[in-house]
Amino acid sequence: MATLDTVDVPDTSSREGKAMGRVAVIGDVGGYVAHLRHALGQLGVTGSVWPDDLHVIQVGDLFGGRSDVEVAELVAPHLRAGRWTQLIGNWELEAVGGIAIGRAGRTVRPGAVAEFRRWHRDGLTRRAAAVTSSSGAVGVVTHAGISRGFWKNDLRSEPDARLVVDRLNTMRLDDVARPGSMFGRPD
Repeated sequence: MATLDTVDVPDTSSREGKAMGRVAVIGDVGGYVAHLRHALGQLGVTGSVWPDDLHVIQVGDLFGGRSDVEVAELVAPHLRAGRWTQLIGNWELEAVGGIAIGRAGRTVRPGAVAEFRRWHRDGLTRRAAAVTSSSGAVGVVTHAGISRGFWKNDLRSEPDARLVVDRLNTMRLDDVARPGSMFGRPD
């Protein structure tokens, strides 16, 4: 978990750029609702109580286990309230029109896929998010990182993290998620 001072929260203009206090970056949940509840509890989330100073960025691969629907039900109100930024991982690609990457024969529960599609249709999912530290440094959060080759070739070596995020979030899905990789192969 990273603690930062601000986060850009697209589509939530009342919170955009506002000092948030804490930003928790949560990795792959994989459909494990108990683990997600535990992590949120460590951040002070209990039942319907959400700390005012907390924003969560979940990096994708939210699904992939037997509790996918319960995970979606837990996340949905926080996502819709602007307290949660949901990034797209390889487990969610198919739900947003991409190809299934790296699932090893497992599937996402249909109810969770339907919910994720609604989030995507409503503009609530992203491929990347920008975060700003207390020193003013801006970083990029993605599901799989950005390879040097992708940054050089597809993002034209853009040095501004916010512009990188804007480009990632507006590029054609096929240009971002390719078989065997997201955001380019390691080089």
